[in-house]
Amino acid sequence: MAVSRNAAPQGVTPLDAALHGAGRHILPWCLLAFLFCFLDRINVGYASLTMNADLGLGPAAFGFGSSIFYLGYIGFELPSNAAFNRFGARLWLGRIMLTWGLVSAGMAFVQGETSFYVMRFLLGAAEAGFIPGIMLYLRGWFPDSRLGRATGLCFLAIPLASVIGGPLAVALFQLDGVMGLRGWQWMFLIEAAPSLLIGLVYILMLPDGPDDAAFLAAAERAALAEAMRREAAGRAGLGFWASISNPYVILLGVINMGVLAPNMTLTLWLPQILKAQGFTTTQTGFVASIPYLAGMLGMLIWPRLSDRLGNRIGMAAGALAIAASGVAAAAFVSDPWLKVACFTVAAFGTYGGNPTFWTLPARVFGGSGAGAGLAMVSCIGTLSSAFGPWTVGWIKQATGSFDAGLYLIAAVTATGCLLTAALPAARRHLLARTP
Repeated sequence: MAVSRNAAPQGVTPLDAALHGAGRHILPWCLLAFLFCFLDRINVGYASLTMNADLGLGPAAFGFGSSIFYLGYIGFELPSNAAFNRFGARLWLGRIMLTWGLVSAGMAFVQGETSFYVMRFLLGAAEAGFIPGIMLYLRGWFPDSRLGRATGLCFLAIPLASVIGGPLAVALFQLDGVMGLRGWQWMFLIEAAPSLLIGLVYILMLPDGPDDAAFLAAAERAALAEAMRREAAGRAGLGFWASISNPYVILLGVINMGVLAPNMTLTLWLPQILKAQGFTTTQTGFVASIPYLAGMLGMLIWPRLSDRLGNRIGMAAGALAIAASGVAAAAFVSDPWLKVACFTVAAFGTYGGNPTFWTLPARVFGGSGAGAGLAMVSCIGTLSSAFGPWTVGWIKQATGSFDAGLYLIAAVTATGCLLTAALPAARRHLLARTP
């Protein structure tokens, strides 16, 4: 991706030069991949403002279709990460992006409930393995002292996708009727295109790791490799089956349910929650972006504080407490703008806590099963994304209100907060039994 250099600049250690090079040449592409991954994942929430009426989808059907994405994701997560280890980051991450780009474009041609369900399932299957794969990839480039900031910059794309998703959807809706297509169909087609292009860039240009990086000098590669070897020696070296069955991995997965519960549920339902408060479709597209601006701030601040303080568990628990409080408050208040304010607090917590949480499993496990352990944490956590949106939709259809569903999401997140606070004792107990 760049011309190789012979040595680090004067006054800069080879390790610092290597980390700077990784930040310049690797992180931007990881951030872009995250951005369009989540834009293609969440744009169905904005499409629902007009698509649901066109396809005859009620709240329960839309919620189920949104949730079935995660069943495909969970079902193919472990096989995808096994393939990552076999084919390497360049080919496999590129393949994931090409596949999800094609399926996301295909969302433009759904005709009703059945095709909506099928395409959402296929989109989840296509994206499976992406987040654990990126986390495993980043762990090969950044030591623990820098991993929080690197992860936070990549995860910054998640709220950024929501910030630009609303206004972009509003703009693309203006193409309604062009070539006989509805505005939401144009949105799916146009937003899928960058994923296809970035997938090709990954396959053609991305190095599989520091050893393949032409932008690093030989001394920089050696310094980075030595730093990563020292850290790997302190991790539990587990095989595939030992990783996915390890009690500590399962506990982290349950905590991840609390991390993800407010994330995807609000992302998919927030446009409809706001529209039910009296905002127009255009207003909803812009107002829905406000909480995610706070989410971006959380992702910039929280992981850096985590790196600086070194208290990742306490910081992750604090972020979950903020998220749970914000979601519960949003269900309690009735004023539309107070709801927006509460969702803004929730977004700060949930997005700030997401990358902070992911440094916990990344720091613990090594060996051949590291990818499987990360994938298992992702699989279990994704269960809340699978059932959360569907449950909220079912409750909305049964009660006529989103409030009870929001209280449920807040309870799941609060449980994750309590379990996170108990991690130090759990780690000593559970990892002591690791073979």
